[in-house]
Amino acid sequence: MLKNEFYTKYQKTIEDFEKYRKTVLPLCAAENVISEFSKMPLSYGLQERYILGGFLDYDEDNNMVGSKKLLPFYEIVSEQCSKLFGAYYTDCRSLSGMNALQNILLSLVKQNDNILILSPESGGHAALPNILDRLNINYIEAPFDYDISDYDYDGVNSILEEHDINFVLFAPTDIIFLPIFNKLHLPSNTVLIFDASQVLAYYINNIRENPLYMNNKVILMGGTHKTIPGVSKALIMTNDEELAYKIDKTINPLYLRNTHMQNVASLILTLIEMEYFSEKYCTNMTKNSNYLGKKLDELGLQVINRQGIYSQTHQLFLHMSRSERDSFFCRANQLGVSLNKKDKRLFKGSGIRLGLQEVTRYGWGVEEMDIIAEILFLLYKNQMKDVTTLLEKLNINREIQYTFKEI
Repeated sequence: MLKNEFYTKYQKTIEDFEKYRKTVLPLCAAENVISEFSKMPLSYGLQERYILGGFLDYDEDNNMVGSKKLLPFYEIVSEQCSKLFGAYYTDCRSLSGMNALQNILLSLVKQNDNILILSPESGGHAALPNILDRLNINYIEAPFDYDISDYDYDGVNSILEEHDINFVLFAPTDIIFLPIFNKLHLPSNTVLIFDASQVLAYYINNIRENPLYMNNKVILMGGTHKTIPGVSKALIMTNDEELAYKIDKTINPLYLRNTHMQNVASLILTLIEMEYFSEKYCTNMTKNSNYLGKKLDELGLQVINRQGIYSQTHQLFLHMSRSERDSFFCRANQLGVSLNKKDKRLFKGSGIRLGLQEVTRYGWGVEEMDIIAEILFLLYKNQMKDVTTLLEKLNINREIQYTFKEI
């Protein structure tokens, strides 16, 4: 048996993590669980291999020996996304949603361009203004209607009419209502970039209005480890040939080298799962969100909603005062309930974000939502003694659904 101080620490860390994963109630909206089916490529040795460039103008002479054996993985993903999302071109080299967003900015945007973004207060990604400031790119924050948790489309269209906007870049991390893209009056030279990392599964097979079907000057992108229950990668999709070639030629090797081919291969298998199961999975995520939202509302918690509709996605927003929220979060953390606390106007100043994508992947429904509602209510009321027993009830059924049991 190996005797090494660091290996001993490693073993202890793994044991602690495995114990946590078996008992935590996973309500973080940014995390999911991948299937054994999707894990298969993670041990094939692909992670040690390199391929430079994209696949539209693949150059074997100026590449790594053996890279031609990797090229088909890129092509398969692009073919899958043509079928699932209606995309002419798909890039899967970026390592995560934020990495993909940075790669798009570096590949397409110039310093004198103007970008319309979703502000962090409105649910936009908090890192985006920092990145744009660092790149010295001009940006305007899009008007938002906080009463209905949606864009102020008239205000957005006024900005598009009055200003020379090169890119509209919406990157929501907090989202309970999906954008209505056909309400945007986009000028012909303006590119819409929608970072759908949180909700990408909802655009498979046009389950919800897919912006790629609006016009060609659209990029639909997102991480593949949230509502798409895969490894950490990202998809960048467009139907515009000019945009496709710029992205294909620029991202790698200029801004990225190793593209983690083991994760590309794994993503192929996750997209196969989504081909078969995405509609049912998305339907049940939204059902769970609205059922749980209503139960919590009935129990007296302040669940943000629009005329009795709590969500069109996997997320729920709870409003609490900062002191209530901090106490609630502390108790949740103590007992192993994973969720996020927020300080944003979107949450009426402060609150909690819940995500139902992982628990839905376990096949959980009404019975489990009732238990979750009771757990969250008891945490809110600081009645801790019964929470552990309720959590143990939920630990019984953690078998991953929406996958293939046999191949």
